[in-house]
Amino acid sequence: MDKKRLIVGLGNPGKKYESTYHNVGFLAVSALAGKSGLRLRRPGLRAKFQIASAGGFFLARPLTYMNESGQAVKAALAYLKLSPADLIVIHDEADLPAGRFKFASGGQSAGHKGIASVIHCLGTTDFSRLRIGVGQLQDPRLKAGDFVLRKIAPGDLEKINSAIDQAIGELESGSS
Repeated sequence: MDKKRLIVGLGNPGKKYESTYHNVGFLAVSALAGKSGLRLRRPGLRAKFQIASAGGFFLARPLTYMNESGQAVKAALAYLKLSPADLIVIHDEADLPAGRFKFASGGQSAGHKGIASVIHCLGTTDFSRLRIGVGQLQDPRLKAGDFVLRKIAPGDLEKINSAIDQAIGELESGSS
């Protein structure tokens, strides 16, 4: 990465949400932090995010719930004096099979409440996204919101971790 970038992993704070499909963004940022030898910390008592930095990038995890992620992302950008164009948001994507990922720029939320919050708070769609597939709903009676709050199935976890590793490789090489 040549310029300073903020990479934010979306998820929900707290033990209740650990290892759920909705926390794939947290898993990705934690993996990137671990690989880089970084530890996420809270920069102040009133901070709405945890942050770590190395070289040309900063990592952050919101301390707000998914539907309010935009508040934390906006605060982190202001804290770092960066613009939305310097932002990469990592989030779960139910429209992609587990183990797949896709980089995208701009666009609407496609029903993802965390992305909708980021767009609303920043007032723009001018930021990059890393969408990590968590699988498509197999049961049409199950709502997407109920699915993403389930614990990740072991087979899916292997696929998701593989996608995270591949995506991290692309982020580090600058090919994203």
